[in-house]
Amino acid sequence: MELINKEFITVEFFITRTADKFKIHNFTGSRGFTRKIKEPNLHRPGLALAGFVDLFSYARIQIFGNTEIRYLSSLDIHQRREALERLFEFEIPCIIVTNGITPFPEMLELAEHYDVAIFGSPDSTTRLSFFISDFPFV
Repeated sequence: MELINKEFITVEFFITRTADKFKIHNFTGSRGFTRKIKEPNLHRPGLALAGFVDLFSYARIQIFGNTEIRYLSSLDIHQRREALERLFEFEIPCIIVTNGITPFPEMLELAEHYDVAIFGSPDSTTRLSFFISDFPFV
């Protein structure tokens, strides 16, 4: 695979080169495709969802696995929307929901409002993270 020497890649660049290879599907069309992925590492936003955003790595792809989804499921709809909006207010590049989970309706609404792409994968968080970590960002 060719090495990509850039300060960032766009969400569109990432998804067009990984969707088939990593079985990633798109929940939001071309929404957010011009957003920039500035860091090659992935981020699990559990603490940010819970309210601690002091060290939130928002410039990374955000991965929502079973832990994040279970936490959000424990909240009522208003708390869940508030927790999600806290993330969407940052310039996050995109979200990938793993384990074949369908995003909450509130996630899709906020993605539309904030112009953020949401993708899904049938793979576990660990497996998908391993595959994506091998993608040559920079």
